[in-house]
Amino acid sequence: MGNGEKTSGDGYKFIGRGIFQLTGKNNYTAFKTWYNNKYDPDKDFVANPSLITSNDTIAVMSALWFYKTEVMDRISPGIDSLTTVKKITYRVNRGENGLPYRKEIFNKAKDSITCIN
Repeated sequence: MGNGEKTSGDGYKFIGRGIFQLTGKNNYTAFKTWYNNKYDPDKDFVANPSLITSNDTIAVMSALWFYKTEVMDRISPGIDSLTTVKKITYRVNRGENGLPYRKEIFNKAKDSITCIN
């Protein structure tokens, strides 16, 4: 996660914020770099992490950035019809937290929009 030693306070400073709960100094730093290059060079999410939740658009953008860079870009060979809920859950949570519930919700969503397996 890139947080410093416990005494640095980074664990608390870089708690989960935004729609996907952006967490850890490394993620805040990477999102800051991406956002600054693309939109506004003056936003410093590392110096002021609460900026992530100061604006609904930024909160959503942080979630979309995380999903693209930490999920879509890392599931090899990419997201396709063979991608599983388990693979995506692991990329988002680094484990299988809530996997049965996620599968249930995925199947309900899939059925409601008549996706084909």
